[in-house]
Order: sequence, then C-alpha cells, then structure tokens
Amino acid sequence: MFEGNLNRAKTREKTCSSSQEGDQYYSQPDTLDKHWAQTIVRQYGEALQEANILNGMAAIALIKKMANDEKLRKEVDNSLRKKKGEYYDLFCLKSSKSLLPYPKETIKEAIELLLQYDKDPDNIWLLKEGLKYLEYFE
Repeated sequence: MFEGNLNRAKTREKTCSSSQEGDQYYSQPDTLDKHWAQTIVRQYGEALQEANILNGMAAIALIKKMANDEKLRKEVDNSLRKKKGEYYDLFCLKSSKSLLPYPKETIKEAIELLLQYDKDPDNIWLLKEGLKYLEYFE
C-alpha cells in the first residue's frame, strides 16, 4: 500500500512464525488466555502508534510535494473525489496489515476476551476503539 509502511514493516525485528497467507507474526501459544490477550493487545497498541507515525510522516511529505506540483495536486484531488487509491487511503489513515503483530482475527479475539474481564469504563472504551481501528489495516 504505502512503500514506507511496507519497508518499515519488513525491517521490524520480531520473533516470527509464518501464517497461512505468508505474512510474518509473533509466535503465540495454542490457547488464548487473559495474560496472552493482554500481550497481544499491548503489541497491537504499539502497531497502532507506529502506523499513525508512518501515516503522519507520509501525509506531511505528500503535502510538501503538493506545494510545488500541480499534477500531483490533481492526482490527490482525483483520488479523494473518487474515494479510492493510495492518496485516499493515506488521508483515511489506512495502513498495511503487515504492520500488525498478529492476524486481525487473533487481535479481535484478544480484545473481545479482555472486554469480558475489564470493568473500567475508560479501558472498555479503548478496547472498543481498538476493534474499530482494525478495519483500517488492509
């Protein structure tokens, strides 16, 4: 999707195992318990922070380039009007799923498990927002 996101994801050091799709993720035990769910969600939070930083840097770089490039401004405008394409994805905060530490379904299961245990309204809100943000990883 975005070259910077993909390059950054490829160079990230982690203990990995291959998934069926060929993506690389942290290794994990066979059963999901509360402790492991907390680990998954914490690492997902780190991935969200990284994705926001990368998207922010890409947006700033694009805006700087647009200042002196009429053709690029038209391309960006066209992408935003059609609601598709690389520039639309960038400004809608979409990120490569390669930034995720685990498959989306695993992260979703971990969040849903923690929602069963947590009673703090602030934590519950954060967990629910984390579920929503999973949609932005493609």
